[in-house]
Amino acid sequence: MLSLPARFTDPGLWLGLQVDTIYSAYADGEIHPRTTDRADAVYQPSSMIPTFVFCRISDSEKRLEQALTSQAALDGSWGVMHDILGQGAKIGVVFAIKAGAFLSAHVLPDMVHLVCMVDDIPHDSIMKSLYDYKTFRAFRLGPMTDDAHPHDLLITTKSRWFRNRNNPKFLGFSKDDKL
Repeated sequence: MLSLPARFTDPGLWLGLQVDTIYSAYADGEIHPRTTDRADAVYQPSSMIPTFVFCRISDSEKRLEQALTSQAALDGSWGVMHDILGQGAKIGVVFAIKAGAFLSAHVLPDMVHLVCMVDDIPHDSIMKSLYDYKTFRAFRLGPMTDDAHPHDLLITTKSRWFRNRNNPKFLGFSKDDKL
């Protein structure tokens, strides 16, 4: 199981994060997006694959007053997802990405698509829900019949960037099937 570095249980890290923005940490220790208006600080080359993808999902400052803990919640061929807990309540999630599991990554502040397939996605592919929170979701994307086959990992949030670009209902944020 992939362990979580101590910096992800540091309340100081989480205090500086915006709620429902997806952040990515790379092998060199850099965290993106940084607070800047430079495009190269937000959009990384697709050959740069994050080692951690994380998101603050609670705006409670009180839960950050004491030490945080982590708890492994999901384990898969892509890595391990950890819940970050403050005083017993969830304040964020961290995906520890397994080295070599993906060939490229498309990283945005509202969606991270980790790509493992060399060719196009097969025509019978489906999105299988891995994690569901009211403003934050994670999916496996790949063949419908073969769970052993490599799958892409799609992590997304229902944030302002996402709403302005696409219909959030497509990724399951709607309570019904109406368009």
